[in-house]
Amino acid sequence: MIEFRLSLNKETDRGVALVCAAYIETELESLLRKTFIDDPRIVGKLFEYPGALGSFSSKIELVFVMGLVEEDIYKSLRSIKKIRNTFAHSHRERRFRDQDIADQCKNLMQVTISTAENNPRKLFVASCMSILAGLYVYIRLAKHAEIAAPIRLEAIS
Repeated sequence: MIEFRLSLNKETDRGVALVCAAYIETELESLLRKTFIDDPRIVGKLFEYPGALGSFSSKIELVFVMGLVEEDIYKSLRSIKKIRNTFAHSHRERRFRDQDIADQCKNLMQVTISTAENNPRKLFVASCMSILAGLYVYIRLAKHAEIAAPIRLEAIS
C-alpha cells in the first residue's frame, strides 16, 4: 500500500480519482470472492461484464447488504464512485478543488489528517487509503460460504 500511495503523487487529479477507485473496486471484488463459495468458475461469471457484479456500483451495494462493510465505509464508497464518475465522464479537465467535487469529498470518511481538511485531493486520498486498509482486514478475516446441504423432504414433514 505504501508503494501505491507514493505513486499517487505523480498522478493528475483525474488519475488519482480513477486509479484509487479502480484499486478499491478490485479489493471489493476480492472481498466478495472470499465470502462466496469456493467455485472460481461460477463466481468468476458474476464479475464479468455484464454480469451481476460487473460494475463498481453493484459491488458497493452487495458488500453493504451482506454486512461485509460498515455504513460509513459504504457511504464513502458511494461518494468515491460519484467522484470517479465526475472525473471519468467530463470532457474538460477537472480538479478536486472544483466546487462540485470538493463538496462530494466532504461526504467521505473523516480522517484525522489535519492537512486533508482544507485539501479535497488529500482528503480523497486519505479516505481511500483508510478504506483500503479496512478492506485488507475484512478480506483477511473473510471465509468462503459453505455449499448448502441438500434438503431432505422427509425431514421437513
